[in-house]
Amino acid sequence: MKRFCSVSLFIVSLVIGVFLITSCDKKTTESEDTEAPTVIITYPANNSEIISGTLVTIQTDVSDNEEIEKVEFYIDDSLVETDYNSPYNYEWDTTDLTVSHTIYAKAFDTSDNSATSDVITVTITEAIGNPPNPPTNPLPSDNATSVSIYTNLSWDCTDPDGDTLTYDVYFGTSSDPPLVNSGQSNTTYDPGTLNNEVTYYWKIKAHDDHSNSTTGDIWEFETRGEMIFVQGGTFEMGDHYNEGGSDELPVHSVTLDDFYIGKYEVTQTEYEAVVGNNPSYFSGDDLPVEQVTWCDAVTFCNLKSQQEGLTPCYNLNDWSCDFSANGYRLPTEAEWEYAARGGINWTDDYRYSGCHEYSDLPDYAWYYSNSGYHTHEVGTRLPNQLDIYDMSGNVWEWCNDWYHRNYYFSSPSNNPQGPASGYFRINRCGSCLFPAGNCKVADRDYFFPDAGWDDLGFRFVRTP
Repeated sequence: MKRFCSVSLFIVSLVIGVFLITSCDKKTTESEDTEAPTVIITYPANNSEIISGTLVTIQTDVSDNEEIEKVEFYIDDSLVETDYNSPYNYEWDTTDLTVSHTIYAKAFDTSDNSATSDVITVTITEAIGNPPNPPTNPLPSDNATSVSIYTNLSWDCTDPDGDTLTYDVYFGTSSDPPLVNSGQSNTTYDPGTLNNEVTYYWKIKAHDDHSNSTTGDIWEFETRGEMIFVQGGTFEMGDHYNEGGSDELPVHSVTLDDFYIGKYEVTQTEYEAVVGNNPSYFSGDDLPVEQVTWCDAVTFCNLKSQQEGLTPCYNLNDWSCDFSANGYRLPTEAEWEYAARGGINWTDDYRYSGCHEYSDLPDYAWYYSNSGYHTHEVGTRLPNQLDIYDMSGNVWEWCNDWYHRNYYFSSPSNNPQGPASGYFRINRCGSCLFPAGNCKVADRDYFFPDAGWDDLGFRFVRTP
């Protein structure tokens, strides 16, 4: 009986102990659950002065035994922002603000406990000096079309007080473009490779040394001019059917590195946007530019390279080409023929670019029999195997090479660049004014480099 009583008392004591421990733990937990977070505004300091137009980062120091759920920011007792992620800051734009303003923050933890920081008072004062002049001279120009997908943005801006300027760049497909870069000192911006046939919007906000700022107009442009990647390879260059001129022989093996080539012939709109004039006889925004000389074409390539922040390929004093530069240039004759044949698909052995039979040619090319004796908008016939348009017909296309009728007998097998000198420059493609025979991918023609014609244009390439 004593043993039973002792055991009973022990069990009762154990239960009471567990209860007490559990109760204590529960009280501790309940105590922790009701503990509020702490929140302090670390910037700006109380009673500080801020120049109107400054973008102020309101910074906080928040802590709690539990996880913070959110921090609310109040200016003049109005909720202006709720931040759910550390470090719990708020960007306050003080443009057009003056006099004194109050700031405080309110933090909430996951148990819905909350705490409010001390109230900070700041005074917004008017800026010193004059604001920057509005940004001007956008490139691409406002409402430009046929802009390259590899273009860079550039602009001009001055300050009436001679202050050093910094810039915020807003860019995107929305008519109210978002901020993409802040506080840069140069007047160019690389947006990366753009999408083809898309309208983009952009604007620039300029800041001077005294926190004055000026936001420019919203500019827009439309991309076109997509370039096609051509994988390098080895192909048989020349007249495969022995139906052309003697200068198309002998058929010889050529190996080329990778390159990019224009999906379309350069349009009049694209040419005028870069050079500032349009020499064409047949007028139309999306018609291929023509009556351009070889010298005009390589000048365009250099200007376009400079406008897009690329290294120009041509020395315009001696017309030599640096093939290692990353800018635009004319295709070599071998590059042109390889791309026209379909690149690695050249083994299809088509007579024309995209097709073999004469009966199919009207679907792929504008030439004498179907053109009405004038040029047509680029890209309105079917493309070849690489999705390149108008490499048979529409306008002849300048190539980079000098012409020599016997060059194929001595052409290098790797990346040939044509003779070292000559009287004429190569052009390929056939045109709307010539018969089907000149639309063959092997057909060669040539012209004086300082002369143009109303069916002679070009497309460009880039080295990867």
